Amino acid sequence: MASYKHIIITRYSVTNLRSPVQSWFRNLDVMDEARLRLRLQVFKFATFPSIANQLDQDFDWIILIDSQLPGNHRSELESLIRQRPRTHIVTHDPRIKVWRGQWIRDRFNDANAPILTTLLDDDDALPSNFTDRMRHLLQGALSVEVSMGPRVFAYYDVDQWDLRFDNSTPLGVKAPWHRRRYNNTRYPSACGLSLLIPNRYYDLSVLSIPHVNADLIFNTDFEARDRDAKNAVRLLRRAARQAGDDWRDWSTTTQFKSLDELMRPAVLINHHFNDQEQRLHEQKWTVKRVTGPETFPDIALDWEAIALYAGIESEH
Repeated sequence: MASYKHIIITRYSVTNLRSPVQSWFRNLDVMDEARLRLRLQVFKFATFPSIANQLDQDFDWIILIDSQLPGNHRSELESLIRQRPRTHIVTHDPRIKVWRGQWIRDRFNDANAPILTTLLDDDDALPSNFTDRMRHLLQGALSVEVSMGPRVFAYYDVDQWDLRFDNSTPLGVKAPWHRRRYNNTRYPSACGLSLLIPNRYYDLSVLSIPHVNADLIFNTDFEARDRDAKNAVRLLRRAARQAGDDWRDWSTTTQFKSLDELMRPAVLINHHFNDQEQRLHEQKWTVKRVTGPETFPDIALDWEAIALYAGIESEH
């Protein structure tokens, strides 16, 4: 098996991070002080411990920040990540096309090896065996071969954690993922979405993949209904031509793998300072009280910080 490099990418309150496959943004002031303060708390009690406690630590973590991030927030973030080696704060330059893969190769001086990039937002969490299970997956039946072309891995089923606190649910509630496509079929989550590229000719990162259509974009008969999906298909097929591969040999069966049966669900957190705030208020199925570590087994979370956060939130 060819060796590969694993990079987890987190977007941390970044503006101007537009790409051909992410054309929609809610109109938010991402530098609002209240938003920054509370999102930092969520990052501290969920995102950071879930990465720092991965069983397999053989990966790099890039945290993309905005050049306008206030100095006190950057200093606190820098202090936190010193606890975990191979964690890199990168100030986003709007001139850099982050949906490309070359900026990652340049940073790590890696000319042509396969690269696995994983998306983790700054308010979500991965199970502790995520990187370990990904390594076993790539060493097994889906071993890395240059001729395989790009591969996408994603969850369909994630746990949602609604940070809505009251006397009956002091730590919020948990629910399974509830959204569906226009035709009522489920679609992959952005949390843990991963793209494996076999070589430098596939100059792409996971930020080139629209998660809603991540399981469809490899089908030759896929008819994209929106601009993001159309652009993703265009980028992938152009990369295939540059690599000398025939994208007509691709299909969902060969290029896409669900993570649902391989590991525990990731945790997607809904709160008032999320650009998808409406998820917090949408009707969900099988809602359960969050009671503590037993609610999210195999997810490393800082429960003391969570209790503090819940107490702060209950005052507003």
